Amino acid sequence: MNTVKPMLTKPLQAIIFIVLMFFSMSFFGQEKQSSAQRYLKKNADLLQVNEKDLDGLVLSSISPAGKGTYEIAYLQQTKGGINIHNRIINVVFDKSGKAVDFKGTLANNLDRTNIATSPSISAESGLTSAVKHLKLGALGDIDVIEPGIGDDQNGILSKGNISQSDITFRLVYQDYGKEGIKLAWEYVIHENSGQHWWQIRVDALTG
Repeated sequence: MNTVKPMLTKPLQAIIFIVLMFFSMSFFGQEKQSSAQRYLKKNADLLQVNEKDLDGLVLSSISPAGKGTYEIAYLQQTKGGINIHNRIINVVFDKSGKAVDFKGTLANNLDRTNIATSPSISAESGLTSAVKHLKLGALGDIDVIEPGIGDDQNGILSKGNISQSDITFRLVYQDYGKEGIKLAWEYVIHENSGQHWWQIRVDALTG
């Protein structure tokens, strides 16, 4: 009597492999992020931050370096799911996976009560201010192509009369040092002349 063994089809095998690889990478990333945060909290005094300032760190990437002798984890500082512009810390892991060094600057005292968490002006209004500041001419009619979603309200506006491509926008925080962080709309504008590709931030409360 012949026994028929059930076999997975190749497409199904590929799907299972991709799913397992995704979960493996996700777990590996979480472990690296947790390890990096623990290391940085031990060195909070050197960073001139408090431990709460490190709670919002999010792993953005991991890169091998030194011909494979160590790895560098890049972590973005956030507050409430919103990136703090240019506040990225690099943590070095040795070959054994131990965090041994760091480099970068972080914002501090993120638990201040006067930090805005939502904008007072719309993304369209902020863009008007940005275009005026850059002296790009008449903005023209603007449509919302993709409404802002997520904590950072990441979305897309049409190019109007001033950009070669549609204009992306999102909320970020700008670090002003002792003055704290301020909420801003960030835009990426590829101006019609092609000479400049702007990344500009506008105060999300005042414009």
